[in-house]
Amino acid sequence: MAEDRLEVSDGTARLIAGGRTAAEAACEAIDKLFVVVHEDPLFQGDEPFYVAVFADRLWVVPDDTPGIREFLRALAPALDRGRRVYRAVSPPRPFAWRKRVLGLLPLFPIPRLAAHPLSTIPAWREEGPFAPAEVAELAAELGLAPPPGQPGETS
Repeated sequence: MAEDRLEVSDGTARLIAGGRTAAEAACEAIDKLFVVVHEDPLFQGDEPFYVAVFADRLWVVPDDTPGIREFLRALAPALDRGRRVYRAVSPPRPFAWRKRVLGLLPLFPIPRLAAHPLSTIPAWREEGPFAPAEVAELAAELGLAPPPGQPGETS
């Protein structure tokens, strides 16, 4: 089975799932990037996941997705210019966003790499907008040092 991943070339990001291009977007076309942390105490301390919002779709991107750092770096200039980064606290994720057990049942609230309609964004608590360096979880992925006292900073 082909590995799900993100690819970036010539300013275009591609979400590859199941061995095929499931979505494609210009990196400059990013509307928002949500850095999503878990609300459930069972998952607190786990790595965040990302939701990239484009004009017509959103991409759910787990932290361990191959190509994630290149993807986030490619989005960073547009995110920085428009202060388009938000930090969100996730309630239980929609079933469509969840990784499937044995490819069938989305039992656990672990996100899977996929593109979804904009209407699937859950009602979550969000903070922002921020520049990429102002959200510690994203700053760490990009190799940036967040300013002291910013959301998500750990002491």
